[in-house]
Amino acid sequence: MSIDLGREPVNTAAPSSGQPPLVLLVEDDDVLSLLMTHTLQQAGWQVRRAIDGRDGFELACFGARRPDLVIMDVALPGMSGIQATRFLRDYEQRRGLPPVPILGCSGLDRAETQQAMRRAGMDQVVQKPLSMAGLLAAVDALLAT
Repeated sequence: MSIDLGREPVNTAAPSSGQPPLVLLVEDDDVLSLLMTHTLQQAGWQVRRAIDGRDGFELACFGARRPDLVIMDVALPGMSGIQATRFLRDYEQRRGLPPVPILGCSGLDRAETQQAMRRAGMDQVVQKPLSMAGLLAAVDALLAT
């Protein structure tokens, strides 16, 4: 799979005041995605959604606005969340961009998976299934660091 890392980002600026923070939710489960979107919107976030790793990578790097947070599932169709995170971290490094916080989500309860997620560049890892209160707590904890 080939990703064009030479393309210019559309907007790397921080969001202007008055705009709600933007989360990029990369999740292929429609029901979980709708629940997470509703929860995040109720907490004041603007949510943009991708259903696979490639779309998530492209929206994070080339979307109209750079996200303030990425929530990345691991088991995605096509490009996995781990691969997408590696591409995103490589892109940020090549462009001299500050790393966007990435909250990794996995239904796989194995130490190797969680280690691979962290090695790829995910800042925090949560286990699915998770409560929506747990999601918000993880988001708050990640952004507090």
